[in-house]
Amino acid sequence: MKSLYYFNPLAIVNKSLRKDVQEWAKLYGLIGHAVGMTDRTEQFKQPVRQSIFPDCALPALVDSNLTYSECCDRRAEELYKLSETTGKPLGIMWSGGIDSTLIMVSFLRKYSLADLQQRIKVIISAESRTENPEFYKNYILPNFEFVNSEHTPWLFDGSMIIVTGEFNDQLFGSDLMKVYIANNGGVSLSSPYKRDTVFVYINRKINDEKVSNTLINAVEVAAVKYGIVMEKISDFFWWYNFCFKWQGVYFRMYALTAPKLFSNVNPEWNSIHMQHFYHTDYFQLWSIYHPEVRIITDWKNYKMEAKIDIFKFDKNYEYFKNKIKRASLYTVFGQRTLLDGVDDTFTPVPIINPEEWYNPVNDFK
Repeated sequence: MKSLYYFNPLAIVNKSLRKDVQEWAKLYGLIGHAVGMTDRTEQFKQPVRQSIFPDCALPALVDSNLTYSECCDRRAEELYKLSETTGKPLGIMWSGGIDSTLIMVSFLRKYSLADLQQRIKVIISAESRTENPEFYKNYILPNFEFVNSEHTPWLFDGSMIIVTGEFNDQLFGSDLMKVYIANNGGVSLSSPYKRDTVFVYINRKINDEKVSNTLINAVEVAAVKYGIVMEKISDFFWWYNFCFKWQGVYFRMYALTAPKLFSNVNPEWNSIHMQHFYHTDYFQLWSIYHPEVRIITDWKNYKMEAKIDIFKFDKNYEYFKNKIKRASLYTVFGQRTLLDGVDDTFTPVPIINPEEWYNPVNDFK
């Protein structure tokens, strides 16, 4: 029986009247409807059949001494070599935000402009220019060929290797922390983890004690299963994002695929042509072993390690001091017809029938 690697929660919730599905839907009052949850430890049972894509499995907990900067340099080298081997350019999705700007910095500090101009095209929108105007003016505009991000659904044709900035959010924490900082009632992210404190925050959004407890249980059980100790409140939000949203984030770009290119959505094509810069075991291990980066008191300090790396390169103090993480993909996903899912044979599911994918053995019965 088939299961799903990726699903759009709204496509299920809006088409099912099952009581357990509607209970499960309350979770998305907290986390938003953009990405369906998939527990990478496979403990959390939801009313939709799911399975873990092997490339999204949690990494083995082995020692790693790489710094964040070293991870970035290593990844840039891997992708540059992939471009050389395949003879295809890297299409870097640059929004002007922290994640995508650091991708550009990682290449610019390691390779000459002459070499990069042969290897890189920049996928860009009008908003990209305004989000980081100095970097655009100094490094992007004079040096690289542009691809309009409006053409993204047709970039699955195999003409380039798509490079996204996905997963840096999962490495550093969660955007749930932003709201928590603003409404924490005096209990900081650095405070010892207490279930009751997290429950108050979560239930304020979900407004259903049973569903709120179901989610907290799932996060706690998954942590125990994998060997994660949640010592501080920040660890809870990070672990939820790191464990439960990773696979949905991995696949969401495929929701944009133009229908005539559906045949290209397969593991072989994916292994070459879809490269999420921050999706590696060594980035994940860095995240696991550096819980201190999750503790912030001001949202401007979120992803500080990344901002420091950018500042060392471009010396733009205004960006370093004041730039905050904000959603970038809305400019790409907005007002488009999206795939509802991708199944465990890597086949696109344009329209989901909830009954076809219903899992009766779930935690919301």
